[in-house]
Amino acid sequence: MDRQRWKKGFSINKEVVVENQHVKSLVARRIIKDHINLVKGVGNADISRTMITSVRGARARYMNDLSMKRDKQEQDKKTQKRKG
Repeated sequence: MDRQRWKKGFSINKEVVVENQHVKSLVARRIIKDHINLVKGVGNADISRTMITSVRGARARYMNDLSMKRDKQEQDKKTQKRKG
């Protein structure tokens, strides 16, 4: 029976996996899928004001993160040039 549960969990992971997906994204997808299954459908999920606000700011947070990574890469290149 434990083996059947493992197989079932594995197949659920297979359903939500997207190519080149980060681990955090996979975990988030699983949490969402599990919650939707728990409340018996998307229509029964409670969407709070906090959740809506968070989703609205997601793009800005993503762009800020990309900008910070780009700046760090530029700084690292400058540091490498000074050392080399």
